[in-house]
Order: sequence, then C-alpha cells, then structure tokens
Amino acid sequence: MTDSYNSMKSKLTATGLYKIEDGNNVSNELKAYAQELDLLFCELDEVLKECFIQTAEDYGLTRIESFTGRDGSGLSPEKRREILMLMQSDSRFGFTPDGFKALIESYSISDFEFVENPLGFRVTVRIYDSLSDEKKQEISEIIDAQFPYHLNIIKSFLTRES
Repeated sequence: MTDSYNSMKSKLTATGLYKIEDGNNVSNELKAYAQELDLLFCELDEVLKECFIQTAEDYGLTRIESFTGRDGSGLSPEKRREILMLMQSDSRFGFTPDGFKALIESYSISDFEFVENPLGFRVTVRIYDSLSDEKKQEISEIIDAQFPYHLNIIKSFLTRES
C-alpha cells in the first residue's frame, strides 16, 4: 500500500505484540494514519526542496527574491536560481573596479567602458558589443546581481560611432 503503512506495519509486527492482517482494526487504523502521514511527508519534501536556492522551483525562489528586492517572475526557475546564487556568493573577481571589469569580460563582453563616480555612489557601464535583446537582459541581470546594492548602476547598450 503506502510507504508509511509498510514501515509502521513492519515495526509493529517485529515487536510481537501485534498481528496485523488486512481488514483487522489495527491494519485499518494504520492505513488511516499512513494516508495522512504520506501527505505530510510529501509536503515536507516540497518545503525542504523550496528552502534552498539550488533546488527551489516556485515559492522558495519568490520568497528569496522578496528579500533581495528582485522580481524574477518572468524568468525560468533555472535562470532565477543562477541569479540568486550569484547574489549570494562572493564575487570571484573581487569587489573592485578591476574585479567588475573582469566580471563583465567573463561574459564575452569586450567593448565596454566602466566609469566610477564614488561621490555619487554611481557606476556607469557602457557596453558597445552587438548583443541580442535576450543577451542584454542577461548581462543586465548579472550586473545587478553582482554589483553592491548601495551603488546606483547605470547600464547602457550602445553602438560606437565610426
């Protein structure tokens, strides 16, 4: 029947105190308990899955995003997890202008300017590479995820005048 039922039946039978056969009162009671326990175990598995960025698929991602102020509702769960994991990790490039330049270059962006305005807590990133709208969105999200929250990040996707 169910995993909970079989588990309880085998444990109780092993004590020698119970004779559990289909249709008797003890068996029927165990089946009733098992039905609800199996539902609870399924819910617990779901909650456990949603507690971690690496395995969350739905409300776990939304909950974590609510803490970061991000709305990833239009993205796939895989993309949302990737962005959240980037936000949760230390930048492998360091939190310096050179580190941020290296981060942008790591996404195959070669033609860009990075301008810092420390007094205004502003960073301007001008990207001149020719990118699809999807790639622009992806790069924009990665920049938002990796740059410190106290900075005002201005992103521009431009073409160079010849």
